[in-house]
Amino acid sequence: MTHLRSFLWLSLASALLQVAVYLMSVYPFNRISAESFFIAVIALGTPVIISAMILAAFRRHDSPIISALVVFGALFCAMVTVISAARTSISYQALVLCGCIGLFLACAANYRFHTLSGEKVRIMPFDGAPDLVARIPGAQILTPEELENSPAEINFDVLLIDEHSYKTAEGAEFISRMHVLGIDVLSYESFLERVVGRVNIEKFELFHIVYSPSQLLYARVKRYFDLAFVLVFSPFLILISALTAAYIFVRDPGPVLFVQIRRGYGNRPFRMYKFRTMFQGTSGGTTSTGDSRIIPGCGILRKLRIDEIPQCFNILTGEMSLIGPRPVAEYVAKSSIKAEPKYAYRCVVPPGITGWAQVTSGYASDLNEEIAKLSYDLFYIKRISVDMDIVILAKTVKTVLFGVGAK
Repeated sequence: MTHLRSFLWLSLASALLQVAVYLMSVYPFNRISAESFFIAVIALGTPVIISAMILAAFRRHDSPIISALVVFGALFCAMVTVISAARTSISYQALVLCGCIGLFLACAANYRFHTLSGEKVRIMPFDGAPDLVARIPGAQILTPEELENSPAEINFDVLLIDEHSYKTAEGAEFISRMHVLGIDVLSYESFLERVVGRVNIEKFELFHIVYSPSQLLYARVKRYFDLAFVLVFSPFLILISALTAAYIFVRDPGPVLFVQIRRGYGNRPFRMYKFRTMFQGTSGGTTSTGDSRIIPGCGILRKLRIDEIPQCFNILTGEMSLIGPRPVAEYVAKSSIKAEPKYAYRCVVPPGITGWAQVTSGYASDLNEEIAKLSYDLFYIKRISVDMDIVILAKTVKTVLFGVGAK
């Protein structure tokens, strides 16, 4: 209920913000009649209210961003169509601007609504329940008295179970009662995955992954999204690349590209390209603040990820994707697979320029950190979707522009 109230308040705030933006967009140029203002309020508020009611009814699914985009977008277009058909005097330019704002806020609010943090969590008793309480803030183990309570006395949002310890007559009866009441019944392992954004490597097996039809479809069309991105932004990317290459050559004459063999899709090696940001003759590896190996001025290129632009060529050739597990050098892959054979699983999808592990755990400086990052890469592979890629892109932009988040 706490999350539902928060979601509804955010939706109301979105409607008010859209009305304010509409007024600021129109008022300096025209006097606004009471009638046109009232119609604008209806046009902007109705899609927000109805979409919030519809989206709130679907509490738990894996596509909150796309669902909000479809629901709000359809309602807003329907509202604009009705107003247009009625030949109402209203600024459609300002209306579309506000609609874009409302669409963004609807997606953000619904994504926030579907996160698991902050909910009241109860755990069905089992041997490992005390350890689970320590890992989930605010979680409590159900007491025998609570297991016997009437439905009216239930006051939590999520019930966590151990898939191997609840199969008793009393447990099955209680769980079915919770399901009827709308309580989310989840395995504790699934819950922990979604909370921490990574899988348990020890228990993960590739054959456990069962993609939904939407995931299978997205995996097939993702290649076309990658190509569209590179082609649409190619004029800008070419200009930035030319300026970057010229600067590097002037500061340290020689090859402007750094080429390294990386481990790619299907565990096949490929040549990955980057702009060279270190002086010739220096060794690679992890860098530090004020590293003398970095060409003066190239620190900002690394910070803004401009040195990664040549990998767009790898995208065009099909060796990389915009989003996926970050490809590692061959020697890193070999040592990591030797330490943890499941490390090879991260290559069942094409590697990416950015990925879930990059925006959540940052770069690895040693073998242990590299293995730890594997849990994030496997989480991405298991839950690959349009929504997840949108979140990764947003986190990447946030990190690059504002220096917030994993680096």
